[in-house]
Amino acid sequence: MMFRDVYVGWPGSCPDGRVWRNSPIGIRAQQESRVPVAARTLFHDNNFIIGDGGYGLKPYLLVPFQEKTNMPFSRKLYNFAHSTRMLVENTFA
Repeated sequence: MMFRDVYVGWPGSCPDGRVWRNSPIGIRAQQESRVPVAARTLFHDNNFIIGDGGYGLKPYLLVPFQEKTNMPFSRKLYNFAHSTRMLVENTFA
């Protein structure tokens, strides 16, 4: 529950994924994903960002599985464990 980066300046109605892709840390993460793991400075040693469904799955960005009928329990458990809403609200609190 720590803010590692704060980026503001986009209108409130702009999709989260677009803001992420155009943020300095999002651009840097995309660039670093193209270099060997040993040379990365942002996401190494199994460090990730957890995002909601509005973000695209990337090697450094974990998102929930899309809700589907008959989803295996393991995926439901993953989605529950990576639920971001409560974590974000608690961080602001």
